[in-house]
Amino acid sequence: MGDSIILVLDQLANSHIIAVDSKTGKKRWLVERSESHAWSTPVVFQPSGSVEPLVLTASSGQLAGHRISDGQRVFSHLGLPAGIIASPTLAGNTVFAFGYSLSEPPWADKLTQLDKNQDQRLSVDEYGTSSVLVAIAHYLGNRDGIVTEDEWKTWSAHVMGGTHLLAVQVTQPSTSPSEAITSRDVWKHDRGYTSVVPSPLAYDGILYVIKNGGILTAFDMMTGEVVKMGRVPGAIGGYSASPVAAEGKVFLANEDGQVAVLKAAREWEPLAVNDLGEGVYATPALSDGRVYIRTTDALYAFGAR
Repeated sequence: MGDSIILVLDQLANSHIIAVDSKTGKKRWLVERSESHAWSTPVVFQPSGSVEPLVLTASSGQLAGHRISDGQRVFSHLGLPAGIIASPTLAGNTVFAFGYSLSEPPWADKLTQLDKNQDQRLSVDEYGTSSVLVAIAHYLGNRDGIVTEDEWKTWSAHVMGGTHLLAVQVTQPSTSPSEAITSRDVWKHDRGYTSVVPSPLAYDGILYVIKNGGILTAFDMMTGEVVKMGRVPGAIGGYSASPVAAEGKVFLANEDGQVAVLKAAREWEPLAVNDLGEGVYATPALSDGRVYIRTTDALYAFGAR
């Protein structure tokens, strides 16, 4: 932002947000964060009345806003699930974000499965390359490489919770300093978002969410009402790329390389599906009447004939 590069590093230990000079790479500020691991990309957000833009983050159970000038945290909003992959989406002063939580098995089940020497603990030769158990062993408790019952319970409590889409209104009174920013839930949709990667798309009063299987849901952004949900004909594979929109059309690209074009509306309608025959995982980019799509094999630019 401006002449700063801002990075959010949310992880099991030593989470922080940092700004560096874009020309020299020198640190300008660093602020520690209480959040744990997350994968979402932060966005720049300037609530109405705010004197300067913020870095908005969605991570492990909460939204947060940091001032770009000095990194100071000016608001936090609890209520998100523990697992956050998709980035938050903005429409005016409203933030849309979703995530999911996990249900870990009881400790006794893990012991039955892995505890070879029956010492009621799990060592590296027992849990092997399990990413979850490696993380617990090295970042929770005494970090000695051994997973104990207490450490497993701590992890389970950390990842438990719901799976939902949340709409949050962020308000900055024009007569107050940035520390007075407030937030409130507008609506909440409790439906499965487990492992959903694409970020929501806010366009012309409608919020679009695409899931694996080509399941597209259109929400009324003001009320959270589901106005249409259905599968996108001819594009029902897995989805990593986020939907984008322009000129009254929504563009969706799935992992099999099928690119669907829809009429953007409450009752969205499929217009065309083009099969590139190459995997697509990156979100399409729109610029000057062209659609740019990066596949596993090439970069394409498409325009009107």
